[in-house]
Amino acid sequence: DTSVTGVQTCALPILFEPYRVTLFGHRYIDHFHEVGENLERVLDELSLQHPYVDFYIGNDGDFDLIATSAIRRLIGRRGKENITINLVLPYPKANMDLLEKQFDSVIIPPTLHGVHPKAAITERNRWMVENCDLLIAHVSHEHGGAWAAMRMAKQLDKLVLQI
Repeated sequence: DTSVTGVQTCALPILFEPYRVTLFGHRYIDHFHEVGENLERVLDELSLQHPYVDFYIGNDGDFDLIATSAIRRLIGRRGKENITINLVLPYPKANMDLLEKQFDSVIIPPTLHGVHPKAAITERNRWMVENCDLLIAHVSHEHGGAWAAMRMAKQLDKLVLQI
């Protein structure tokens, strides 16, 4: 390509595109400490491999609590400049103002407009899977939303890391 001024131009790679990581796990977990330690090791490695990481997480149970805490500790160690933690909700909740203070952003995917609340979590999970580069999962049984999201990610040829 040549611009109007005669200077040759080329398309530059997107150097600062964030690596998007979605986290899923079961609502109830018996071994909090072990899962938290394993997740922290994975998050540390990710932060070393990727200069910018955007984390997408729900707010629906034990794994989400463990993952949110692990990401916050990662931010404490590595700094907030290159890491974001984004809450993805299926619909607005009563305490939205509090949630907006706790996360870098609170996202309700536009694809959920008009979706019945009973189907909204599944559709929210689909959006999270479709919009990630890596899915980190803690899945110990073959049923439930976390398992379905992991299966969907594999079907879409997403990178899946099970901890």
